Amino acid sequence: MLTVVIGGVRSGKSSMAERKAVDTGEESLHYIAAGVNTDEEMQHRINHHQKSRENSLYTWVLHEHPVQPSEAPFPGGSVVILDCLTTWATNEWMKMDDDDDVDDLVAAILGEIIHLNGRAGHLIVVSNDLFSDASNHPPVIEEYLQLLGTLHVKLVAMADFVYQVQFGHAQLKKGKQL
Repeated sequence: MLTVVIGGVRSGKSSMAERKAVDTGEESLHYIAAGVNTDEEMQHRINHHQKSRENSLYTWVLHEHPVQPSEAPFPGGSVVILDCLTTWATNEWMKMDDDDDVDDLVAAILGEIIHLNGRAGHLIVVSNDLFSDASNHPPVIEEYLQLLGTLHVKLVAMADFVYQVQFGHAQLKKGKQL
Protein backbone atom coordinates (compact mmCIF):
# COMPACT_ATOMS: atom_id res chain seq x y z
CA MET A 1 0.00 0.00 0.00
CA LEU A 2 1.25 3.47 -0.87
CA THR A 3 0.20 6.62 0.97
CA VAL A 4 1.40 10.09 -0.01
CA VAL A 5 1.33 13.00 2.45
CA ILE A 6 1.91 16.43 0.92
CA GLY A 7 1.94 19.77 2.70
CA GLY A 8 3.78 23.00 3.19
CA VAL A 9 6.89 23.45 5.29
CA ARG A 10 6.05 22.83 8.97
CA SER A 11 2.44 22.00 8.13
CA GLY A 12 2.41 18.87 10.32
CA LYS A 13 2.84 16.38 7.47
CA SER A 14 5.55 14.31 9.20
CA SER A 15 3.49 14.02 12.39
CA MET A 16 0.48 13.01 10.34
CA ALA A 17 2.53 10.39 8.49
CA GLU A 18 3.73 9.00 11.82
CA ARG A 19 0.13 8.79 13.08
CA LYS A 20 -0.91 6.94 9.90
CA ALA A 21 1.99 4.51 10.36
CA VAL A 22 1.06 3.83 13.98
CA ASP A 23 -2.63 3.46 13.06
CA THR A 24 -1.76 0.41 10.93
CA GLY A 25 -1.24 -1.51 14.17
CA GLU A 26 2.03 -2.95 12.90
CA GLU A 27 4.93 -3.15 15.32
CA SER A 28 7.70 -2.90 12.70
CA LEU A 29 7.89 0.87 12.14
CA HIS A 30 10.75 2.18 9.99
CA TYR A 31 11.69 5.75 9.18
CA ILE A 32 13.86 6.57 6.18
CA ALA A 33 15.26 10.07 6.67
CA ALA A 34 16.60 11.85 3.58
CA GLY A 35 17.63 15.03 5.37
CA VAL A 36 21.24 16.18 5.38
CA ASN A 37 22.58 18.62 7.94
CA THR A 38 23.55 21.54 5.70
CA ASP A 39 22.96 24.47 8.05
CA GLU A 40 21.62 25.49 11.44
CA GLU A 41 17.98 25.50 10.34
CA MET A 42 18.22 22.00 8.88
CA GLN A 43 19.95 20.75 12.04
CA HIS A 44 17.08 22.19 14.08
CA ARG A 45 14.53 20.39 11.89
CA ILE A 46 16.45 17.09 12.09
CA ASN A 47 16.65 17.42 15.89
CA HIS A 48 12.90 18.15 16.07
CA HIS A 49 12.06 15.00 14.08
CA GLN A 50 14.46 12.87 16.12
CA LYS A 51 12.99 14.08 19.42
CA SER A 52 9.48 13.46 18.13
CA ARG A 53 10.32 9.82 17.44
CA GLU A 54 12.32 9.42 20.68
CA ASN A 55 9.36 10.72 22.71
CA SER A 56 6.93 8.45 20.89
CA LEU A 57 5.23 5.56 22.62
CA TYR A 58 6.28 3.49 19.61
CA THR A 59 9.67 2.19 18.55
CA TRP A 60 10.97 3.61 15.28
CA VAL A 61 13.95 2.16 13.44
CA LEU A 62 15.79 5.01 11.74
CA HIS A 63 17.54 4.60 8.38
CA GLU A 64 19.46 7.65 7.15
CA HIS A 65 19.53 7.58 3.35
CA PRO A 66 19.92 10.98 1.69
CA VAL A 67 20.04 9.11 -1.64
CA GLN A 68 19.00 5.60 -2.71
CA PRO A 69 16.48 4.99 0.09
CA SER A 70 15.61 1.59 -1.35
CA GLU A 71 18.91 0.40 0.17
CA ALA A 72 17.46 0.83 3.68
CA PRO A 73 17.60 -2.57 5.43
CA PHE A 74 14.09 -3.14 6.75
CA PRO A 75 12.20 -6.45 6.90
CA GLY A 76 9.68 -7.11 4.15
CA GLY A 77 6.13 -6.17 5.09
CA SER A 78 7.19 -3.32 7.40
CA VAL A 79 5.48 0.04 7.69
CA VAL A 80 7.95 2.55 6.26
CA ILE A 81 7.92 6.34 6.21
CA LEU A 82 10.11 8.07 3.62
CA ASP A 83 10.66 11.65 4.78
CA CYS A 84 10.88 13.43 2.54
CA LEU A 85 10.65 13.15 -1.24
CA THR A 86 11.53 16.82 -1.67
CA THR A 87 14.78 16.51 0.25
CA TRP A 88 15.69 13.24 -1.43
CA ALA A 89 14.97 14.68 -4.90
CA THR A 90 17.13 17.70 -4.03
CA ASN A 91 19.99 15.46 -2.93
CA GLU A 92 19.81 13.49 -6.19
CA TRP A 93 19.33 16.61 -8.32
CA MET A 94 22.42 18.27 -6.80
CA LYS A 95 24.51 15.28 -7.95
CA MET A 96 23.43 15.73 -11.57
CA ASP A 97 25.88 16.88 -14.23
CA ASP A 98 24.91 19.52 -16.80
CA ASP A 99 24.37 16.86 -19.45
CA ASP A 100 22.16 14.64 -17.22
CA ASP A 101 18.47 14.46 -18.11
CA VAL A 102 15.81 15.37 -15.53
CA ASP A 103 13.47 12.75 -17.03
CA ASP A 104 16.05 10.09 -16.19
CA LEU A 105 16.12 11.35 -12.61
CA VAL A 106 12.32 11.20 -12.40
CA ALA A 107 12.40 7.61 -13.69
CA ALA A 108 15.13 6.65 -11.21
CA ILE A 109 13.29 8.15 -8.22
CA LEU A 110 10.00 6.54 -9.20
CA GLY A 111 11.83 3.24 -9.68
CA GLU A 112 13.18 3.49 -6.14
CA ILE A 113 9.69 4.23 -4.80
CA ILE A 114 8.24 1.25 -6.67
CA HIS A 115 11.01 -0.94 -5.25
CA LEU A 116 10.41 0.36 -1.70
CA ASN A 117 6.67 -0.09 -2.04
CA GLY A 118 7.18 -3.66 -3.20
CA ARG A 119 9.19 -4.46 -0.08
CA ALA A 120 7.12 -2.53 2.47
CA GLY A 121 3.75 -3.61 3.74
CA HIS A 122 2.79 0.06 3.76
CA LEU A 123 4.97 2.86 2.38
CA ILE A 124 4.18 6.43 3.41
CA VAL A 125 5.95 9.09 1.36
CA VAL A 126 6.09 12.63 2.74
CA SER A 127 6.68 15.58 0.41
CA ASN A 128 6.58 19.36 0.43
CA ASP A 129 4.14 21.48 -1.52
CA LEU A 130 6.35 24.19 -2.98
CA PHE A 131 3.88 25.42 -5.57
CA SER A 132 2.12 28.16 -3.62
CA ASP A 133 5.16 30.41 -3.75
CA ALA A 134 5.91 33.31 -6.08
CA SER A 135 6.02 32.47 -9.77
CA ASN A 136 9.07 34.39 -11.04
CA HIS A 137 11.96 32.03 -10.38
CA PRO A 138 15.38 31.72 -11.98
CA PRO A 139 15.54 28.92 -14.61
CA VAL A 140 17.37 26.53 -12.28
CA ILE A 141 14.54 26.81 -9.70
CA GLU A 142 11.92 26.39 -12.43
CA GLU A 143 13.70 23.19 -13.52
CA TYR A 144 13.64 21.89 -9.93
CA LEU A 145 9.96 22.76 -9.52
CA GLN A 146 9.24 20.95 -12.79
CA LEU A 147 11.06 17.90 -11.43
CA LEU A 148 9.09 17.97 -8.19
CA GLY A 149 5.78 18.62 -9.95
CA THR A 150 6.31 15.68 -12.29
CA LEU A 151 7.21 13.44 -9.34
CA HIS A 152 4.08 14.53 -7.47
CA VAL A 153 1.77 13.88 -10.43
CA LYS A 154 3.20 10.42 -11.06
CA LEU A 155 3.38 9.52 -7.36
CA VAL A 156 -0.22 10.58 -6.72
CA ALA A 157 -1.32 8.48 -9.70
CA MET A 158 0.40 5.43 -8.15
CA ALA A 159 -0.85 6.05 -4.59
CA ASP A 160 -3.68 4.29 -2.81
CA PHE A 161 -4.17 7.25 -0.47
CA VAL A 162 -3.17 10.90 -0.76
CA TYR A 163 -3.44 13.45 2.04
CA GLN A 164 -2.87 17.18 1.89
CA VAL A 165 -1.83 18.73 5.20
CA GLN A 166 -2.35 22.40 6.02
CA PHE A 167 -2.01 23.97 9.46
CA GLY A 168 -1.76 20.53 11.08
CA HIS A 169 -5.03 19.41 9.48
CA ALA A 170 -5.09 16.58 6.93
CA GLN A 171 -7.56 16.28 4.07
CA LEU A 172 -7.96 13.00 2.23
CA LYS A 173 -7.62 13.76 -1.49
CA LYS A 174 -7.48 10.20 -2.89
CA GLY A 175 -8.71 6.89 -1.52
CA LYS A 176 -11.56 5.99 0.79
CA GLN A 177 -11.55 6.89 4.46
CA LEU A 178 -10.88 3.76 6.50
